[in-house]
Amino acid sequence: MLRQRLVSGAALGLCYVIAGCQLSSPTSTGDGLKLGTLLPITGDLAQYGTPMQDTADLLVKTVNACDGVLGKPVTLISADTQTDPAQGTQAMTKLVEADGVVGVVGAASSASSSAAIPIAVRRQVVQISPASTSPVFY
Repeated sequence: MLRQRLVSGAALGLCYVIAGCQLSSPTSTGDGLKLGTLLPITGDLAQYGTPMQDTADLLVKTVNACDGVLGKPVTLISADTQTDPAQGTQAMTKLVEADGVVGVVGAASSASSSAAIPIAVRRQVVQISPASTSPVFY
């Protein structure tokens, strides 16, 4: 049951990021919309992160099959937090600074999300966590 909720959260989070970016049309390049996932593909939460990643991949594939966002494709760039805040910080930095994403789904742990927030804020990147449960996010 928890796994289904987390996967649903990942899908919903990516939908919000896509919808928000579609409304304001902030593409990182003229070639389409670049989004990222910051999920625990390895580490203690991998059993939840892998299905979230699979869901995000399917959602982007579906959006692109329907002509993408504003007629341009969505590119999804994935990064693994390894369920570790330090790794999450490195992965978020890569997503926003090197890859140029405009929105990120993740992280899945509160500690990794908290570590990534300053980077997202500094670069004005939307960050939506499908599973962070710390009261600081309420």
